[in-house]
Amino acid sequence: MSDLKKDGLCRSASLLIVGAGLLLTSAAHGSEGEAADAAGPTGSDIVVTSLRRDSTLQDAPAAITALGAQDLVRKGVADFHDYYRSVPSLQITDNPVSPGASRISLRGIWAAGESTVGLYYGDTPVTGPAGSTADAGQQMPNLNLFDVGRVEVLRGPQGTLYGSGSVGGTIRVLFVQPDATKFGGHVEAEGSATHGGDASGYLRGALNIPLVENTLALRVVGGVQEIGGYVDNVAVGRKNANSGSVSGGRAILAWTPSPNFSLTGTAVYQESQQDSNSAWYQRLGSKAYRTDGALLVPYEDKFKLFSATANWTLPFGKLTATSSWYKWDIVRNVDVTAGFQTVASLGLFCQAYSASVTPCTPAQQANYRTYINNSLPAAFHQPLGLETQTHELRLASPGGGVVDWTVGLFYEKRDDYIDSYTSVGDSATGELIDPRVVYNGYSTGETNLKQFSQFAEVSVRPIEKLTLTGGLRHYDYEKRSSGQVLESNYVYGSFAGPATGVKTADNGWVGKVNLAYEFSRSVMGYVQWAQGFRPGGVNRISATNLPSSLLVYGSDAVDSYEGGLKASFGGGRYTFNGAVFQIDWVDIQSTLNWPPAFRIVANAGQARIRGLELEGTARPFPGFTLEGGLSYIPEAKLTRGQADGAAVTPTAQTGIKGDRLPYTARFNGTAAVQYDWRLNDRLGAFARADIAYRGGVANEFRPTYNVYERLPAFTEVNVRVGVETEGWGLHLFVKNLTNAVGAVNVQSTLTPLDPGRLERQLGTIRPRTVGADVSYRF
Repeated sequence: MSDLKKDGLCRSASLLIVGAGLLLTSAAHGSEGEAADAAGPTGSDIVVTSLRRDSTLQDAPAAITALGAQDLVRKGVADFHDYYRSVPSLQITDNPVSPGASRISLRGIWAAGESTVGLYYGDTPVTGPAGSTADAGQQMPNLNLFDVGRVEVLRGPQGTLYGSGSVGGTIRVLFVQPDATKFGGHVEAEGSATHGGDASGYLRGALNIPLVENTLALRVVGGVQEIGGYVDNVAVGRKNANSGSVSGGRAILAWTPSPNFSLTGTAVYQESQQDSNSAWYQRLGSKAYRTDGALLVPYEDKFKLFSATANWTLPFGKLTATSSWYKWDIVRNVDVTAGFQTVASLGLFCQAYSASVTPCTPAQQANYRTYINNSLPAAFHQPLGLETQTHELRLASPGGGVVDWTVGLFYEKRDDYIDSYTSVGDSATGELIDPRVVYNGYSTGETNLKQFSQFAEVSVRPIEKLTLTGGLRHYDYEKRSSGQVLESNYVYGSFAGPATGVKTADNGWVGKVNLAYEFSRSVMGYVQWAQGFRPGGVNRISATNLPSSLLVYGSDAVDSYEGGLKASFGGGRYTFNGAVFQIDWVDIQSTLNWPPAFRIVANAGQARIRGLELEGTARPFPGFTLEGGLSYIPEAKLTRGQADGAAVTPTAQTGIKGDRLPYTARFNGTAAVQYDWRLNDRLGAFARADIAYRGGVANEFRPTYNVYERLPAFTEVNVRVGVETEGWGLHLFVKNLTNAVGAVNVQSTLTPLDPGRLERQLGTIRPRTVGADVSYRF
């Protein structure tokens, strides 16, 4: 990305110029008013489908936040990081060391292992590869959200309708669908500058093409984006080292031969790359965004997805069948130079390296240090990825009757892989040396998951205004993990040996009961008990001293108890939604450090989470909108220690009863104010401000643990103004107006082998960014 560093500002300006040209060209062909269709309804009028049948947001007896197309445009949403702070209790923690790694959590359910939040693109559930640490939830595909019709966030476990991995909730991203009645599209270009960093910009477009009137249509979307860096690597003299790029597109073909049948096929492709990670050290300046890491650690990924969905309306219900296949290939690098230096000084595996039956002599220790120093600077080079297919068949009653029901079947097959070895870098430039040379510690492994489930949900209305819903899901999964160390690593203690494989399996039931009552046409209350689960797995590490009791870990599960109230007044101009909840979490899948420097997942401890969520919208007069939301989680603590009754040896890291869950803030709040007005008959304008407050969190259970850190609270302010006609728009924006250092993740040491070395390696939100975008719809 050296070209970006040299020409970032010119490229961003070029994108705006090209975009403006496209707008003028499109304007010459006239506008068909696609803007009104894309904007869609807002507030209580939004129709959501997350409960597997259509209902308005206020009529759904569940805690749901829905962002329509207009909301996404007004907020300037491009990906997860642009909208998650608008949703109560939704948290994204980016790994500061590994680019592309992000963990999503809801209501304080934050843990290693399988994902705790189900992420769906359309009808396809997606997750990341297990990697070398059995931690599939640490990496979630972050697809571009251009030309998205709606994002729905269901808070609380969704085990019956959505299955494994939805213990904290479910997020559904719904793309704009083809329209067989008219030709249209839109293009958008943006350029921006980040405080202390390089310029950024993108160019995106969508085109809707009717192929057969009222029957067959194609919608294609594409775009390119260049992301300017803002973290300087002072060790190798590289400014804005974390620059990157994203490109890709999607195509959706929709066939509706009759009012009762439709078939939709979707293809998505996206590739991303980043020159180095975004971690930085405050010891080099509290707001300096600097690192002195020995290496640049590039990252790249390629994601492709194909899916088909058929809907057939029958006299007795609607039959929906979905099949999906996706493949995600990733290449990541982790700088381990400091860790290798620590091991060299300790001589930890000198005896094994020297093949000696007695402690190393001074000469052997010197040879061992030479062996390690010859690999410096060093990085773990890790190609990894997965290939997944999912299939679901469900049948739902027409709805609106005394009894409504949904039944279905679900199948998933996931195969992931990882290769890992030490690669040598150039100390002068920080670049990894090509071609990659395996210096030591070459290992390979794979994980295979199969799961099959059946589910049913029934709603009964015994009397007017009262709805009783019950749901069940039976799950049955099998997970296999295998691997082999092909070349020994005498630094961290993994030794060559034969291939090994371990299998685990489980089955069981999860349930849900929901009681909803309509007090009036505008006020509804509900109470709910719901369960969720995550599949267990197998630790695939190369440590020779891992006991058999920790090779396999089992499922964990939650029981959630929730009460909610939804109200709207003044014809929908005022809405208020609130929920209180308690979540009991058992057999938590937790990350534990295993000596000398491995990470494993183990079932360790139980927890209880109690909290409150509030959301509201007010439109007191035309053009003015006020939005607000908050989550308050005063209690999120272990009710049983990680080592209590578990096969875990207590250490300084091990959480004990009463410790608060990591990355779970007591208070998060968001507020937004927007005003729309007319400048003349053709031209409208708007101004909007979004304010998000994130409470302080800790990164570990134990306050006495040497890497325990508390991340302070921060407030992020985004401002956006614009002028628009029916066809075109020009928007100016400032993100992170106050230039707040918003820390969302921290790693406090470079290696567990050096307990006194506190580095406070931060992952933070982007510094203040000022920019403009232009768009045109035709």
